[in-house]
Amino acid sequence: MSGSGLRYYDNIAGWYDRMFSRAQDLAENRVLANLLRRLGYWSQPGASILDLGCGTGLFLDLMHRSGGRLRPDLYTGFDLSASMLEVAIRKHPEYLHSFMQEDMLGPPPFGPFTHILSLFAAYYVDRRLLAQRIKMLASGGGTFFLTLPTRRTTGRSTVTWGLDKRNDVETYWYTPQLVRALYGRSVEVPGLSYVAKHLPRAIGTGLEFQTIGRLWPAGGDYLVVWGRL
Repeated sequence: MSGSGLRYYDNIAGWYDRMFSRAQDLAENRVLANLLRRLGYWSQPGASILDLGCGTGLFLDLMHRSGGRLRPDLYTGFDLSASMLEVAIRKHPEYLHSFMQEDMLGPPPFGPFTHILSLFAAYYVDRRLLAQRIKMLASGGGTFFLTLPTRRTTGRSTVTWGLDKRNDVETYWYTPQLVRALYGRSVEVPGLSYVAKHLPRAIGTGLEFQTIGRLWPAGGDYLVVWGRL
């Protein structure tokens, strides 16, 4: 990540979670939590989990809200932003020694891991270098779970809001075809987005919105990728 990208995350760390607390964000998070639970990311004995770009601790947030538990010694979270890590530690103090200030693409201090994940952290990370990093850190037969931005997402102002455009920060987006070229043809690559449904109110004739996260065959705001290396 460039220096301007790091400064951006350091600057917004204190209110980052509030930026992504809209109904559609929460609906999408529920979809991710259900998938992660179904795939065994917080229920497999002896699993060692590496969270690349852990930020303010979204993975642990999803796990705890879903009633999951994971021993701190089985979880490692990497993030380059010290300010984001401070928020994560404040929210999850029992994982104090599980968070590390490390570059997603830097030399690994230890490993390998049985499970690698990265949630909404790949905007400014070179695609091929990220794929190489994940393959290097995964133990034989290890699994990975990623949420990757599409062209639609990288065009949103919220992604690069606050960055100094003079520093020419490059963002990376993905298609299902590109994902399979990087991670293998057997990976699952549905799209993640939300839909707002109009529902009749219990009393009266008006309509109200219900925001529901959904996986789509392709496309959407993000691609959700999982598979085995």
